[in-house]
Amino acid sequence: MLLGARNCLNIKFFKDYLIIKPHFPFDLFYPKILGLEHKILYRHIVSCNIKDFLFGLKEVVLIFTKEDGRQEKFVFTTKNPDKVESFCKST
Repeated sequence: MLLGARNCLNIKFFKDYLIIKPHFPFDLFYPKILGLEHKILYRHIVSCNIKDFLFGLKEVVLIFTKEDGRQEKFVFTTKNPDKVESFCKST
């Protein structure tokens, strides 16, 4: 899917899972259909890596297994990519 969301995602870490979803008002525009809303169990994370993006920015490449067994890749930028990577790998 060739869609992007800039400065509108919330990433929340809980004990057993993480939630990625757009904040208001972007959550009104079909976030599940657009692939911007995920609840991911840590045990379903296959990999979480940081790659160079543009102009010194880094992006997080998160690959996880969905409930139906298919793998999905979700790529996003964040102010603290190292923090996201270390948290995903430590759980």
